[in-house]
Amino acid sequence: MKSKFSSILQVKKRALELAEARVAKAQNALANAEIVVQNAKSELLSLTLPTKGDSSQLSMAIASIASARASLAMASERVSLASKELAHFKHLYKQANLEFEKINYLHEQEIKAALEANAKSEAARLDEFGTIGFARKMRL
Repeated sequence: MKSKFSSILQVKKRALELAEARVAKAQNALANAEIVVQNAKSELLSLTLPTKGDSSQLSMAIASIASARASLAMASERVSLASKELAHFKHLYKQANLEFEKINYLHEQEIKAALEANAKSEAARLDEFGTIGFARKMRL
């Protein structure tokens, strides 16, 4: 049954679905960022300083370790950013859900009121038919 809230309800439902999709996308981005951090950590742990060789090998190893640390720092920053983004989209989802539930409640209340009004008018019509039938019996 349609009510004056039906079209608003559809819009709010689409907004809720969009917010839900954004939350899922943010969760996926966070999971990917955490995987990158784990890979950067394992890469950093796999690097060692040479025990033998010349100074150029040592400087290359130090540069590799510095690069791996920078990569880990960048990956950690991405995790932090993805986590904040996820919190933001969860908040937007909660707001969209609240708005949807409000409109849905109003929609259901209007339908309930319309059904009750229909039931009352139907009861009144049945009473009228009963009265007409009683009046006809009384005439006979």
